[in-house]
Amino acid sequence: MSAERMLSLALPINVKLPKDHKNEYPTDQKNEHPFEQSQFDAIQFMNKMYPDESSLEDLDTFMTVLKKQVRSLDADMYRTVRANGGAHARAKQDVVSAQAQMSELFAKIQDHSWNLELFAKIQDIQRKSDESENVVQEICRDIKKLDVAKKHLTGSITALRRLAMLESAVSAAATSRDQYKKCANLLEAINQLMEYFEQYNTSPKAVTEQLKDAVIDDFKILLGKADVPLSAENVDRLSAACLVVHAMNPKVRDQLVDWVCEKESNTYQAIFSASSEAGKLDKFERRYLWFKSRLDEKRDQFGLFPENWRVAQTVCLEFCTITKAHLARILSEEDAELRKDIGPLVKAVVATNKFEKDMAVLFGGGAAAVDEGGPSLVEEVRRGMAGVIVV
Repeated sequence: MSAERMLSLALPINVKLPKDHKNEYPTDQKNEHPFEQSQFDAIQFMNKMYPDESSLEDLDTFMTVLKKQVRSLDADMYRTVRANGGAHARAKQDVVSAQAQMSELFAKIQDHSWNLELFAKIQDIQRKSDESENVVQEICRDIKKLDVAKKHLTGSITALRRLAMLESAVSAAATSRDQYKKCANLLEAINQLMEYFEQYNTSPKAVTEQLKDAVIDDFKILLGKADVPLSAENVDRLSAACLVVHAMNPKVRDQLVDWVCEKESNTYQAIFSASSEAGKLDKFERRYLWFKSRLDEKRDQFGLFPENWRVAQTVCLEFCTITKAHLARILSEEDAELRKDIGPLVKAVVATNKFEKDMAVLFGGGAAAVDEGGPSLVEEVRRGMAGVIVV
């Protein structure tokens, strides 16, 4: 769509631009004029119209066209207001007429007569009231639309004028390098003009950071509540949020998965703490039963995340890491008791072997190892058991 077509599409003005103007600025799907859009961006508009320095040749002509547009819009607004100026008088007249009719109706009501006529009169008053309200709303809507277009046109003219001044100052500074006094004045002008354009400079990195914080906050708010089922609307919201995270840096995905693991780990360690009865070696198998139950309980929540994120498996690996650390501490603290009775240790070995096999089946063989360089839970238990048997 040419610039000439663009400017004449939505505004009731017929002003032709230079024939050699090649820039385009697309309208939206509703063919709404760009100046009438509530999210109009003057800088984006100028970048579309003037993508390079060579396209600035017809800048003055284009500014003249825009000024004509502003004057024409002012005239349109004046005509619209003047054409609809009688609406207020008509509405006032309708109100006076309605009051008179109401007085007449009240008089008839007092005489207990003409009930059918009363009903018709009330309907007629309601109809006239609705018509008056619609007229006022249409007038306000038309004026607001023209006012938005004028505001955007004025902003575009200001930005284009300052862009032309900036281009002129930069060119003059480039050709006056040996005239320091002149360059100093030009640089001061350039800095002032650049300050004006700073308001349109939104860093993509800042936008990404804000979006990342918003997404993670959503997960923390919606998934952070204990034993509160998600509504269908929130499920859809979090599923869409996963698509946003997937489109970001992988570190954002890792940060979100780490938060899920941390939340589950805090719950696990609160239940099986060193000071609790459940944290003893003779209750070791209860840990595995609890974790399997937890996986079933959180299946729907973990299912919100894409399968290739392997959230459930990552939670399992974190569980294994913490459990191995707990076991090492227990073996160290209960060394004397274990030398007297190895029964709890044997039960822990059996339960650990069974758990690792179950997790290997559930996660395709990848969840048994805590990490590639360290011993597994079974190896940790066997190492402790070997120490007992030696004695």
